[in-house]
Amino acid sequence: MKYKKLLYLIGLLASLQTFGQVQTKPTVGDSLVLLKNKVGALPQGSQPEKWKKVVFEMAIEQAENDMSANLPEEASVVLADIAANINKPPSLFVAKANDVSLISALKMPKVKDGNPYIERLVAGAKDELKKEDIVWGKITPTSQIFKENGGAYGSRATAVRLQAMLWLLVNPASPMGGDPELFKRFLRRYLAYVDGLLNGKEVKAGQQIFDDFAIAPASCALREFAELFPNLLLPSQQEKLKEGMKIGARVMYGKAKDRQGDYANIDIALSYELLNFGLFLHDDTLLAKSKFLMEVQAKNIYADGAVAYKDHQNESHAYHDADVSYLSRYYEVTGDEKCFELLRRTEWYGPVSSGRLGEFWTVPSWKGTWNANNARPCGGEPVASITGNPYLRWILDLGGENDKPDLKNWPDARPNIGWYRNDIKPVPLPENYTVIDRNICGPRAWYGQFNYAATVRDIPDNEPGIATIMGLQATDNKFKLSSSLMSVYSRIRTKKDVVSKDGSINKTAYAWLTSKLKSSVVMGKDFSAVAGSYQLHQYGSSTKGPVVDWKGMQLWLGLPDRVIGLLGIEPLKDQAAAYGIDGVISLVFGGTALAETPKKIKELGNNEYAYGDLIVKIHDHNYKSLKAAEVPFRLPKAPITEILMQDEAGEGENVEHHYPLSTNYHFIAEIKTTWAKGEAIVKQLPSKDGVIAFQVYLNAKQYTIFFNGSTTDATLNFGGIIIKGIPSSIHLSTAPNASPLLAIPKSYLLPAGQSIVIVSSKDAKDHEAGWENMQEMLKTMVK
Repeated sequence: MKYKKLLYLIGLLASLQTFGQVQTKPTVGDSLVLLKNKVGALPQGSQPEKWKKVVFEMAIEQAENDMSANLPEEASVVLADIAANINKPPSLFVAKANDVSLISALKMPKVKDGNPYIERLVAGAKDELKKEDIVWGKITPTSQIFKENGGAYGSRATAVRLQAMLWLLVNPASPMGGDPELFKRFLRRYLAYVDGLLNGKEVKAGQQIFDDFAIAPASCALREFAELFPNLLLPSQQEKLKEGMKIGARVMYGKAKDRQGDYANIDIALSYELLNFGLFLHDDTLLAKSKFLMEVQAKNIYADGAVAYKDHQNESHAYHDADVSYLSRYYEVTGDEKCFELLRRTEWYGPVSSGRLGEFWTVPSWKGTWNANNARPCGGEPVASITGNPYLRWILDLGGENDKPDLKNWPDARPNIGWYRNDIKPVPLPENYTVIDRNICGPRAWYGQFNYAATVRDIPDNEPGIATIMGLQATDNKFKLSSSLMSVYSRIRTKKDVVSKDGSINKTAYAWLTSKLKSSVVMGKDFSAVAGSYQLHQYGSSTKGPVVDWKGMQLWLGLPDRVIGLLGIEPLKDQAAAYGIDGVISLVFGGTALAETPKKIKELGNNEYAYGDLIVKIHDHNYKSLKAAEVPFRLPKAPITEILMQDEAGEGENVEHHYPLSTNYHFIAEIKTTWAKGEAIVKQLPSKDGVIAFQVYLNAKQYTIFFNGSTTDATLNFGGIIIKGIPSSIHLSTAPNASPLLAIPKSYLLPAGQSIVIVSSKDAKDHEAGWENMQEMLKTMVK
């Protein structure tokens, strides 16, 4: 076929070109020059004429790239197309298909005038058009332009631009509809991505052009443009597109075919990819798998709207909006009611789990510190539009007012455009509250610029456990990250070498994650208590590392300006092995995104440290040493700061030790804000029959927390615990809104695995039951 087109082209040009007195056989290069002149002379008065000219200019550019890559045969095919089609009327090229029901780029937004996402998309595109476009060369198997995700030639960056540009070019609400220069830049990237698919047969799914967050938007833009304008692509370009879409479908279906929908962010993106490939190729197998991967997400949505990151793990806040975005894009194409219901079920994630600033420590153990310092994921405009939730509107407006993003990522506005509503009145979240967060199965509290959250999700034993039960953050006055307690735990070292070849810390050399976690939670109106007992296992990234013969126990009290915790570690058998035993408190000012002001640890004396807006005090410990040190991390300018406690083995020779069954190491830590009021008096109470306990006296209030980590019920005697003359109550871990006991007995039978908090306080609120959930709290406050 290539040679026939080449012969046709040569014959055509031979009839048009005379060289002196002897007619010579023109080369492909000669043909390119002649046709380029003919394209340059095309009229461009009307919009159809302008678009037609762009089509042929981009075809000439394709041929030039082919020639530069020493591929004259490929260039000849494009040139033959130009010669055969250049005299066709412009109206034929821009004619639209009759059935456009599955073209999401044409869907009218709910609000046109004053839509901030349209304004951002237009502003970003116009700003980009002021700059000279980048040069795209020929893509070959050995010259893959799409090597990175971001940047000018990034696969993700290109893909999201394709979707954004297509909307601007064709949507009736766009003020840039038909813009010829925008169309030229769109088509240039479109043809490059198709070229990438054709030369990507050896590229693995999930990489480069087949990165899920690249091929997902790209597959939609490729399909919708070709279906909307059946005649705009030249015949050879259409052939390449069809072949490229077949390759893309084969690669991504190969990844998707055996998946069961338990890796949400990847599977939802795959669902959208297969939808577009399936519609374009009329492939029912692809469409069936796409629908399955979408519908199966119903099992992954938790009670307060989170989407399980993987299997039975917590949500990773960095992926929540991506999950919702691709569900909403699926719905925009299909109108599928089951997809709509999935979107509706995510309603409360933003108000409950993000609040004023999303956090990044209750995430799966291998996703810690992947953060944005101003991210407050809530599902974006799709969920706000579907539910009309005024708290979502407030969170979205807070982000728009405080974050003030530049135009760098302007294409990201595209998924929100169609959903934006201006009839939802924002209602701010309360400034001060403590509630149960059913997405993490633990308490979450916001008090001004202070936020803590603790997770004790019951994760199946074959999955990685929790990296930290408790974490917290302090924000600046615009609710951007200032400093954070990223993790706190006890651990053992299982290997001699802890530094990897690249200089980073080898996490697999330590065991600290939870396995077979038994936990309990007590909720008050302005306090909470969290407890857990577990076997330790080594770090293994997204797969569970080996369990070790060591046990950890934690008991935490959460208050409006601080958290206080007792953490212990002990062997499960005599002569249990370890290179050392540590207690660790990890502090950061960001992971992938950083606070505006870097933080350094300051020793204040008396086992007390300052870190940004946080104060850490070690009230008690029985380790050999205590020190603060910086540990290299992802970004050299932002190391993790560890407050590290080590036993004698950790301080001594680097050899494996064996510990008697009687070994027990513990520490009590208080982490509070610099604006916290009052000095806490903290003491550990004697352990007996598997029950651990400590007591806090602060600001004329007393909290006594017990946790029965054993397998049998335990009798507690309260002699000397209650402060006479001050009202006291016992709060139970049986339910978040369990009614407290207002009459204190002399003794109490604490069931195995349960906790209680005895509160002595003159504040009547301290003797009330906690909220059943955040929704109940908000309803009560509105009344």
